[in-house]
Amino acid sequence: MTEKNVSAKQLGELALPFNCRRCFWIKAKLKSNLPYQSFPGIFSSIDSYTKKMVKGWFDRHGKAPEWMSDLGTLKEYINPPGSRKFFIEHEETGLKLAGTPDAFFIDENDKLLIVDFKTSKITTGQQKLMPLYELQLNAYAMIAKKKAPEFGLPELQGLFLLYTEPLTDGEVLSVDEMHGDENISMAFKAVTVPVDLNEEKVHVLLGRAAEILASPEPPKSRRGCYECERVRGLTELNI
Repeated sequence: MTEKNVSAKQLGELALPFNCRRCFWIKAKLKSNLPYQSFPGIFSSIDSYTKKMVKGWFDRHGKAPEWMSDLGTLKEYINPPGSRKFFIEHEETGLKLAGTPDAFFIDENDKLLIVDFKTSKITTGQQKLMPLYELQLNAYAMIAKKKAPEFGLPELQGLFLLYTEPLTDGEVLSVDEMHGDENISMAFKAVTVPVDLNEEKVHVLLGRAAEILASPEPPKSRRGCYECERVRGLTELNI
């Protein structure tokens, strides 16, 4: 990102209780192209598959699959625009806030639902990331509200995280149908987590982001920041 561009996900990092202003500043300067970083592509592949599978079901049946029933009656799927179009200019800070939601749905009351898919079990580690996910969804909500006329979006009804949890123990291990001639299957359980609307939090963190990015020098690191300790370790090598 440039110093004036902030993604919904990156802004969400400032919502975490263990966020570090120095790390945020460095990521901005490097446009998030950090050295020695890798992320297993399988998670992106599964998330992409989930979105395609849901869209395909809607195309064939005109409704959501049963495992999404906790979201209520959904009558339409809308493919969200990408971050190049789905953005706003935040007047108070001059920052450009952008992102790409996973899915938009229209419910039986003609209201908009914004849903983010997460391929993970809801572990203690995942729960620690909840402030990031909640802020990210609220950033999408803010953008959707401003961009509603442009994209023909109805009034927003709710925000949701939809976890697809892999079933890796118990009876599923003894189901012979999971083994095909050339393929194996994995079962997942859907868990829906509603997220409260909190647009004010987005405004607050955009203000904090603008303050951090306005600094010509990197801010002080958070005490005990693991990432900063690793960077210091590299500099001490005198390579």
